[in-house]
Amino acid sequence: MKICWDNLNKLYFDMYNNFWLNKYNVKYVYKENCKTCGEPYLMRVSTPTKFCCGSCSKKGKNHPLYGKKLSENHRYRIGNSLKGHKISNKTKKKISLAHKGKGYNKSGTASRNYKGGVTKLNLPLYDTYYKRLEQFEDVRRNPNNIDLLQVKCTNNSCKEWFTPKRTSVCDRINSIKFNYVYGESRFYCCDECKNSCSIYGQILYPKSSNMVVKEYTSYELHVWSSEVLKRANYVCEYCNKSAKYAHHIRPKKLEPFFALDPDYGISCCKECHYKYGHKEECSTGNLAREVCI
Repeated sequence: MKICWDNLNKLYFDMYNNFWLNKYNVKYVYKENCKTCGEPYLMRVSTPTKFCCGSCSKKGKNHPLYGKKLSENHRYRIGNSLKGHKISNKTKKKISLAHKGKGYNKSGTASRNYKGGVTKLNLPLYDTYYKRLEQFEDVRRNPNNIDLLQVKCTNNSCKEWFTPKRTSVCDRINSIKFNYVYGESRFYCCDECKNSCSIYGQILYPKSSNMVVKEYTSYELHVWSSEVLKRANYVCEYCNKSAKYAHHIRPKKLEPFFALDPDYGISCCKECHYKYGHKEECSTGNLAREVCI
């Protein structure tokens, strides 16, 4: 499975077992590179593969017809299969509507950079990226060009609005989606703001802080979660549906002392977990800002 927003939006990450799962509990694992295109992808555990998609698995030498020679009779039939074939006006209209708004180069083929050249200029479109960033960053439309995205500089002493590069926006989205394994990838308007920021280049802790030892381990959190669910008989305490999650009433990022206390835990189903536990002041973005400040 290719890694894109449409695919990842249908999955959720099991941090304890390091799996991606869909609504049918089909397990996927992260692989670094596809054998054909070299891009990272999600592989289904039940059917291991070295390719990210069907098209990559049939490209080049991987294609079942690679190296096979066709007879002259076969070539003749292929060449004459569409001879005299006429396209109806209805089909022509469908083709025209399908390509409406797309730019074409001099050769007549569709251009990949048809969105006003923003891909070639490395500029981010507001409609494309704002939904993926608005929970974590301050975003708005560029006053001079409402189609482009603007963000605030991460440096607290600056906080200027600017238009970042499209590649920087993609790096930020990937760092959020994959639990910051690639680093924070924050937005800075200039090199001066970047080098003077206390959290630049840091994954877990800012430069000005001392190394902090966590007061709990992932195993202890797993035991705590099991205890909270067992106490509630695996029933959601909000809607009485089947519960699979244990939620901290006091966020463990702000109050780690209560992270392993079952009295400050509540069992939730998936919908209630995000509806009541991870919105407004308890959202991931607001908690991250409060911890950083």
